[in-house]
Amino acid sequence: MDYKPEIKNLINQAIKYEKYLKEVWGYFDLGEGDVVPSGGDMPDLYREQFGFYFEKIRYVLISLLETTGNKTLLNQFISWCSLIDKKEYDLFSTIFWGEDGVPNSQTLHILSNYMNCFYADDKEMFDNILLKRILNNSAQVLSLLDINVTKEQDCTNAIVKFLKIIYSDISHGSTRTRSKDYYPDITIPSINTAIEVKLSYDEASLVTCIEQLKIDQDGYDITAVESYPHFYNKFYCMCFHSHDEITQERFSALWTERNFNVNWIPFFIKIKYIKPKKQRN
Repeated sequence: MDYKPEIKNLINQAIKYEKYLKEVWGYFDLGEGDVVPSGGDMPDLYREQFGFYFEKIRYVLISLLETTGNKTLLNQFISWCSLIDKKEYDLFSTIFWGEDGVPNSQTLHILSNYMNCFYADDKEMFDNILLKRILNNSAQVLSLLDINVTKEQDCTNAIVKFLKIIYSDISHGSTRTRSKDYYPDITIPSINTAIEVKLSYDEASLVTCIEQLKIDQDGYDITAVESYPHFYNKFYCMCFHSHDEITQERFSALWTERNFNVNWIPFFIKIKYIKPKKQRN
């Protein structure tokens, strides 16, 4: 992505401080013999250095997220930092991953999720290009699977069934544990992506769908850290429709009016929709 010079400068600062954090953790993480280091065992010197560079990257990331309009991620990040300030999260905690249970810094793991919003490796770029291409062609997916759409769930089920071939960790159908919690229709944790699905049959119902998505976005902003089962830095919004009178330009205008966060990315997909008949009383 081609960023403005001031944003590029912030990204470079964040990369520099992330590198310093990794170096500090790396020196400490050498261990001796069969001793497995953990955050609680970190010597004071390393703790001070780690804390110092964390404060540096903390304020750079806040500036980055504010400048680029990533409101959802900004609120998540600030909420996470507040847990650190209140000693409810251990800045030096260790996580173990891989078959051999390799120890690593949980803080660095979380920071990397935010950093990946601004630069990505080849695999992540490929995953996003592939997923966007599939979602853009989801009308063909519905046709391929011979789905007669009568409700939103039909679209959701078809997307999940097709993407399951590529992303084994995809899931849907999460329920809210509290009335204020918000959960995406579809989640793909391995690429930090969530998908929302809406279905409309005229402009009025389309406007309602967009307004519902805006409510969802604001709900994710509010619940931020506490209610997220996983970190999501991309939200793809599937707006399926069956009307000819609304153009892509009209949809884009309706979307822009709501001032969505930049990481909420819409798809306007024309499909054949069988509107269910109203049952007589």
